Amino acid sequence: RIPHPGEDRLVFHSYEEARHIVVVYKSQFYTIPCYYPGKGNKILSSADLYKQFSAILTSSTLACPVSERVGLLTTAHRDTWADARKRLSSDPANAKALDLIERSVLICCLDDPHPDIRTSGIKRTRFSNAAQSVLSSRILHGNGVAKNSGNRWFDKTMQVIVGADGGCGSLLEHSVADGPPGMSLTVSALQYCLSPEASSWIADDCPLPDGLAPEKIEWNLSSETKEDILEAAEAMDRLVDNLDLQVCQFDVFGQKFIKEHKLSPDAFFQLAIQLAYRRLYNRVVPTYESATTRMHQLGRTDTIRSATAESVAFTKAMDAAGVAPDQKRELLKQAIQAHRAYSRDATAGQAIDRHLLGLRLIAKEHGIALPDIFTDPSHAELFHWKLSTSQVPSPFNVILSFGPVVPDGYGICYNPRQDLTLFGVSSMRSCGFTDSGRMAGAIERALLDMQQMVTKSNL
Repeated sequence: RIPHPGEDRLVFHSYEEARHIVVVYKSQFYTIPCYYPGKGNKILSSADLYKQFSAILTSSTLACPVSERVGLLTTAHRDTWADARKRLSSDPANAKALDLIERSVLICCLDDPHPDIRTSGIKRTRFSNAAQSVLSSRILHGNGVAKNSGNRWFDKTMQVIVGADGGCGSLLEHSVADGPPGMSLTVSALQYCLSPEASSWIADDCPLPDGLAPEKIEWNLSSETKEDILEAAEAMDRLVDNLDLQVCQFDVFGQKFIKEHKLSPDAFFQLAIQLAYRRLYNRVVPTYESATTRMHQLGRTDTIRSATAESVAFTKAMDAAGVAPDQKRELLKQAIQAHRAYSRDATAGQAIDRHLLGLRLIAKEHGIALPDIFTDPSHAELFHWKLSTSQVPSPFNVILSFGPVVPDGYGICYNPRQDLTLFGVSSMRSCGFTDSGRMAGAIERALLDMQQMVTKSNL
């Protein structure tokens, strides 16, 4: 992703162009070739990759000054970064450095451990995982400039993050791809790590062949660019401090229990979110759940609108006096059926959101006045996603986290396993309306109450 005034650009590099990876250590950038020189597409052995990483780890013991942590520029407002990049790339050495970073296969971030990061600020719920919450925050944003936020290049499609304390994860830039492809790549890497092949190599003392030593990427930073970096650093720390991320491991039941009762696990969790929000705020809000449209050419996503008339009827009945468990169960089934029907329509390209987006963009491109539907206040309310949600399943106990898409909203992602569900809840601390800990606890209580109701009913 390349910053550009008004609208960023996506740049794709061919297999022949992307022949190296970039490693970031102590906010400094290095290149490592992926292939042996002169040997076609022969990939480096694990032993030789290990030597290259070892050389980088021994190359420096101190991080560069904050004003020289160029990766922080990628955290700035996109137009601000576009202007800064134009100034930065005016120097040939910097233009070369940018090309090396942007043309790399991926970026590997070697993070320093920071045991001073405390979990005391994380609100405890019955199933909260404070350590996982801290790790997820580090993967997502680096935990601040004084820690690892400068040890990133946030424009890169895929970053693999490995901490000296053993904490690791991957970071996906969302404009190029969606969560499931990123998770598939992560799962493949984890499966390889568990394979006999991954543990069968032996380190040796042989020197690296010629042309394989890692090379440090050099910058020529002007005083103006250093000031750009410092301004980006201040803004990044404010953003990090503002994000409230809570990760939970709900291990009372998982999708196995839900399927045993002939219910949809995804719809079940979505209704738990609806019930939790209603209990906290006594209202219904537009809810976004991502639906893949990858069966269509150039398809990405459309929107499953999880707040339906049926979900409202169910959530009202759950806390209403005098409503029998069987009646609640019947309303749950109807709400799940409505959710599944909407999901099928969205996957088939028959939802409303991308069609409306297409019409609005066509009007903009052709200079046509926007139809009244797009200027009506109800349209703004309809697309203000106070609940932005996504199911990203994985065969491992991993969780994908993201921030809220509106200042007064929540970002909720979940990974349903057989006997547990991992989920993350994010919100902004600057909003007095939201609280990730309260929302996570409300989701836990909703899941437990729904389990009890399903178990007691006779349907």
